[in-house]
Amino acid sequence: MAILVGPLEELFCGRPYPIELIDIEIANANNVKSIVMSSVYKLLGEDFVSCRLQVFITDSASYCLEAGEYLRERKIPELIHITCIAHRLHRVADMVQQKVSSNERTYFQCEEDVFEFWKNRF
Repeated sequence: MAILVGPLEELFCGRPYPIELIDIEIANANNVKSIVMSSVYKLLGEDFVSCRLQVFITDSASYCLEAGEYLRERKIPELIHITCIAHRLHRVADMVQQKVSSNERTYFQCEEDVFEFWKNRF
């Protein structure tokens, strides 16, 4: 897991720089949130002003979503959690695949076919 930081102010906006690089043996929400907070504490101190941490960017793994929700609800209310759109679309595709039985799976020629297929399903 890589923890990157960087300023968001207009004059100083630039590339982020790494502050932590950790090999996570078990990827879960508890490990993610503890690594994020310990990295922030190392950089900004234990008494940092929470509004200084504004954006949390992760993939859309369920443990990252849970960690982001925890950080926003309990530690940093102003935090904006941004997830990778490719991972988010993959999760949507998995959900759609679960809704469609294997007998109904089909390939669509165009967008209109997709809308027609799903029109009366929900």
